[in-house]
Amino acid sequence: MRYISLIVVLTLIPIMSFSKLPELSTKQSIDNIRYISKGGKFTYYQNIKGELKVSTNYQVSTVLTGKPNTQYLVTSSDEEDFITILQIEDILRNNWQKADHKIYYSKLGSTEAKLVGNGVSPKIHLNGKFLTFFQYENKQIQIINLINPSQIKSIEPQNNLNPYYIPQISMVTPTDAIFTDINNKGYGAVLMYSVTSKEFEVVYKSKIPFSKIEICYQNENIYIGEFPLAFSNPQSSITEVPLFNNPQFKTQKNLYSVPLPDMGNIICDNERIFFLKTTSFKQSINQRYVEVAELNIKTSEVKVLSNLGQVSDLSKTGNLILANYLGKYYIVKGNNEFTDDSIKEVKK
Repeated sequence: MRYISLIVVLTLIPIMSFSKLPELSTKQSIDNIRYISKGGKFTYYQNIKGELKVSTNYQVSTVLTGKPNTQYLVTSSDEEDFITILQIEDILRNNWQKADHKIYYSKLGSTEAKLVGNGVSPKIHLNGKFLTFFQYENKQIQIINLINPSQIKSIEPQNNLNPYYIPQISMVTPTDAIFTDINNKGYGAVLMYSVTSKEFEVVYKSKIPFSKIEICYQNENIYIGEFPLAFSNPQSSITEVPLFNNPQFKTQKNLYSVPLPDMGNIICDNERIFFLKTTSFKQSINQRYVEVAELNIKTSEVKVLSNLGQVSDLSKTGNLILANYLGKYYIVKGNNEFTDDSIKEVKK
């Protein structure tokens, strides 16, 4: 969001030189592209007919067909063997943001997609063995064993304050899930749930009410970002918590903490965490300037990677990490050299 500036800026970081981020270059409108695999071998995109297409080696195939103007969201497993597809056919209706939509999963590059349920925020875990998603209708997290899809487990978060809240979830073992939640006083938490014993353990509690809690998992550690939703208490932090051999999760390491309202959107990638950092903030008028930053997990060193001023989103597709600035996408990590750049459908 852009704000009008009138007051002196509180600078968070020292002035430093920035390398210019390259803009993502594609053969068609970036607004139509839904996923680009590592190396660009497969590209998923949608059209106004309501079709989801996959392109590879100058061949274009249809994966799913919906109503005209259907929207699709495509995400992959970390290993990129499988993808999930969220099909939103009713995006023009009221309250579509808190409605359940059809969820499919498929092998990367395949034209066959299997319907697994209705919900939002699908994610694949543990080398394609499990799929999770959240259902607004019954306010439950669903865990599906993709090897035996009839085995479905459910988790009921406590949140009853925010009707738009979507918990984040990560399966860390076949029987243990980590997820975010909110209690009735507005404090966020990260919980571990045992599918077998149906017991909960508190991994992390938020320090301030009504903050945004984000998680990502790598190398047997959970990384927890806490970012303020209200500027009245502008505190941001990123914490590392070992999940194993850590009784009651007492060992916690603060990697990053600032008295500023960072946006977050944390992405874990090879001993680094990428996130949206507030570089300057004018609290009296709630104005902030936001850039892409990189946190080195081993050294806690933070580098600001962009010099755009108003970065609004950070996302990952294949081996690309992208920053959204005024509707354009800039490459934070990865390159723009794709083996398959024919993502335009051949006209017949």
